[in-house]
Amino acid sequence: MQRADSKSQHHELTLLTHSGYTFPASRLWLHDKDITGASTHLAFAASERAIVDEFWRAALQVGGRDNGEPGIRHHYNSHYYAAYILDPDGNNIEVVCQKG
Repeated sequence: MQRADSKSQHHELTLLTHSGYTFPASRLWLHDKDITGASTHLAFAASERAIVDEFWRAALQVGGRDNGEPGIRHHYNSHYYAAYILDPDGNNIEVVCQKG
């Protein structure tokens, strides 16, 4: 991933897990502005539940903090299988699979 030099630039992003799964993360915009007291929630769609599980395990191994282990989130729907971690800046990173 490269840093955008202006607001008009963007880069395509593909996430790769330790076991070789890849999935596209449509677009990610980065900026220099410091937002104090607020965190960001980034959510990425996964094509299968195994990717959600692998994301969570890999993120914890490299220093992410658990913010919700992989599982069904019934408060969304009966197929919403997600995991959440907090990155070093406190941002909530989610990977979700909605296939039954």
